[in-house]
Amino acid sequence: MVSPSWFVEVAISKNTVLSQRVFVVQKRFCSWFYLACMKTLIKFFLTFKTLLVFLFLELVSFLLIVNNNQFQKSQFLSSSNVIVGSIYEGASSVFGYFGLKETNGILAQENSRLKEELLSCKSELERMRRDSNFAARASVAERNCYSFVSAKVINASV
Repeated sequence: MVSPSWFVEVAISKNTVLSQRVFVVQKRFCSWFYLACMKTLIKFFLTFKTLLVFLFLELVSFLLIVNNNQFQKSQFLSSSNVIVGSIYEGASSVFGYFGLKETNGILAQENSRLKEELLSCKSELERMRRDSNFAARASVAERNCYSFVSAKVINASV
């Protein structure tokens, strides 16, 4: 086997431009590298040919069983749906975590807006308490009280 340093010596011994030297070295080294990788890959296939044929035949038999029997097909599809659902749930939680920075910014803006609104409502309420007719109107407003509940949107489609 020829070492890559020999290619460098051959390329430098010729009086060529530096870019040509680098190209010759890269070209020869790449072809040497690909040849070594191919030899390793062929050796791997020859060593494990029996195992690879066995795995291929197992895959074919599995596909035939699943495609030709309704019960096995339904079991396979239901288990694959469970697996895909758990993967989707995990991905959703990861993406939800990375979206928290934007959500925190939006919530901070909303909190500041609500605090300003609360202060203006407090001053308006104080002004209305001084009004003599406010007591009658307040009893009507207290009957229409609403409770607000926070919720998480799972999948919003427009």
